[in-house]
Amino acid sequence: MRLKEIKPGMAIHCNNDEEKKALLEEAERLGYLWSNGFKPTKAYFPSNTLVFQENGLKKKIYWTGDSKNHTEFSDLILPELMAEEVVPILTEICNRYNENEDCEGCPLNGLERICNGNECPFTFKDYEQVMEICAKWKSDHEKKEPEIETVDICRIIEIQPDGKKRCVHEEEIKPELPFDMNKDVAEILKRYCMEHDGEFIAVHEVVSRVKR
Repeated sequence: MRLKEIKPGMAIHCNNDEEKKALLEEAERLGYLWSNGFKPTKAYFPSNTLVFQENGLKKKIYWTGDSKNHTEFSDLILPELMAEEVVPILTEICNRYNENEDCEGCPLNGLERICNGNECPFTFKDYEQVMEICAKWKSDHEKKEPEIETVDICRIIEIQPDGKKRCVHEEEIKPELPFDMNKDVAEILKRYCMEHDGEFIAVHEVVSRVKR
């Protein structure tokens, strides 16, 4: 299992013991230690969330209570690549950085020797490192399924002199207990009418949208 880079400051949440084991093994490979100096795989942590910190040469991990600002372990897993996928990805990487004349920023820069200007023979020595770069590139650039949320919206509609209607204002309704949607919509309409001249009506709609 290949994982994306674990960066200092990350809080990573595991859903089961298998994920915990894989995360601790990766932490040990990267040189992290528990705050008490133990190796990651030599101690048990009761929490499902680990925080990674780095201070100079010291890499420490801490367990913490679950946080809303965490990264799921599953999001760190790099997809496995088929051999026939590698060359098209290498071509895409080279074309992207050659087009911008940014070989210094290319993730393949410094490998021995994978890129030769605009001609890319893809001769390389470190096969494992190349596969890791390609897997990360694919993960970072593939189109992910959007996360959808459902919300209540109040739209203010202006009734124009010719009878036509147009939406002039829209806002999300975040009801608080006690819940009364009709009252919330009426309050928004009342507030808008006090600030604007014209004939208006309010419409309550339940909409689905890509989560912000």
